[in-house]
Amino acid sequence: MLSGWIRTEGVSGALGALLNVHGTRFQTDAVRGDAEWTRVQTAFNSGDRRSLSVNVLFGGYGQAKGEAWFDAVELRPASSAPSGEEKALPGDLLRGEAIALKHPAVSCVLCHTIRGQGSTVGPTLDGIATRFTPVYIRKACWSPTKCGLCLILKPQEIEDLKAYLQTLK
Repeated sequence: MLSGWIRTEGVSGALGALLNVHGTRFQTDAVRGDAEWTRVQTAFNSGDRRSLSVNVLFGGYGQAKGEAWFDAVELRPASSAPSGEEKALPGDLLRGEAIALKHPAVSCVLCHTIRGQGSTVGPTLDGIATRFTPVYIRKACWSPTKCGLCLILKPQEIEDLKAYLQTLK
């Protein structure tokens, strides 16, 4: 399964903005025009390939106009369900909210919108608990390529933040 989030402003052109598996016909739906963060995905069979490349595409054939942003691009086996939650410290909702809204270095609202406040650099976190599993949210917080929170926050702070994010339905 190839998935990700795409946001566009004034995008036109042959392809729009999309993800694809290089050298195959497998691609996500294109996002065009002015679109808020949109989740795209496609399932495919990799056959006997031992490696593959993923393209983040914009425009097509030199005729693209507008701007596109891509976030949380993920490639995983379509048949795999997220693994069970690892043994974790219990998170504290109020401490997590303080991190999400007020942390001086890694506040979520520096890049994301939560309940009408924050930035639109990344996808809104409103409704994240209905879009993603707790395991995915935890992995996203720990991933240096997604948010980089693990480089700054302590494990307990990550669990507190996860507890808060799971209330955003």
